[in-house]
Order: sequence, then C-alpha cells, then structure tokens
Amino acid sequence: MANGRSVGNIMITGLPAVEELSVVAARVRRGVVAVRSADGSGAGVIWDGDGRVVTAAHVVRRGPLTVEDAEGRTYEATLERSDEGNDLALLRIPAGNIEPPAWAFDAPVRTGQLVLAVGNPWAIPGSVSFGIVFGTGEVTPDNRVSLPGAIYADLRLEPGNSGGPFVDARGRVLGIASMVSGGMAVAIPAATVRRFVENVV
Repeated sequence: MANGRSVGNIMITGLPAVEELSVVAARVRRGVVAVRSADGSGAGVIWDGDGRVVTAAHVVRRGPLTVEDAEGRTYEATLERSDEGNDLALLRIPAGNIEPPAWAFDAPVRTGQLVLAVGNPWAIPGSVSFGIVFGTGEVTPDNRVSLPGAIYADLRLEPGNSGGPFVDARGRVLGIASMVSGGMAVAIPAATVRRFVENVV
C-alpha cells in the first residue's frame, strides 16, 4: 500500500487506526447475514458463491429458517447439516451473487491479537465489537461436549452475534462466534469450520 507501513496486522496509511478498522468492518459486513429461526436470531457467514452459509447450530435448531443479506434481501434457507458438538450448521440460500469474506484457515491465532466480531445484536445489522484474543484452548459448553482449540476473546458478544464471524485486522475470518464462557467470547476456529463444511470426519 502506497505511503503506508505495517504495524502488526494493521496498515497505517495516515488514517486513524479506528478508521482503518471501519474499512475492514465494512468489507466483512458484505459477507455477513442475519439468520432467523423459530428459536430466535443470530448471524451467519457466506461460505461460497453457491449460496452456502455457515452459522452456529444452536441458532437454527427449529425452522422455518430465513436469511437476510447485507442489502436487506431475504431468502428462505434450508438446513443442509449441523454438528451440535462443534455448534456449527450449514445452510443454503437461493443466491449466488454474495461475495464471501476471506478465511484464515492456516494463520496462527495469537494471544493479544486484535479481533472483531460482526453480527446482529438487538436486530442491528452488521454491528461490530472489538477486543483482543485472550487465548485458545478447550471449552466445554452446556451440552458437555468439549470444543478443542476454541478462540477466547475479550470482547462483547450479545444475542444476535452467534454464528457471526471473528475476524482479524485484515478482515480474514478466524472463527465462528458460539458462546460466552467465563466472561470471554468464544469462537469455533476456522480450521474446524472448514472440516465441517467439507464433511471431513
């Protein structure tokens, strides 16, 4: 980037750092959707150009399911499969023109790394909170199934964030927001999401 320099994962271009982050957030929002079901609402991430959407399993336990994209268009969604143990679900919508965000499948998640959560808390679409990665490790949610390698972050999650992305300062998805545990926001890591979508046992 011309006339810029890198500080950590953020390019400093003469703009305030918060403005840099707003640019990242705006780019990511295009690939984040609102997911609604009989159990309430959450968020989801466009996976590819075939209309597949990744979200949290606990958001979509009971239909009917609808998805609203960043442009306000609403679609009926079908549940292709879910994994309650990893709190992941794969939906499909009849739309192939939504650009998915980039994913950080192989990038290491570092303690102290800046992270943003994008979702729809209080029915406010594309809302963003940010903080830092507290650490990674195993978490055991209410269903007593352990989630290895979960990402813990010191940021605010509210109802409506579940199923939305945790992203790094480059706008790459690090994981899918799942729960709050011990006061920390918890996300399922991108590598686990890829194995689920690709149906790798």
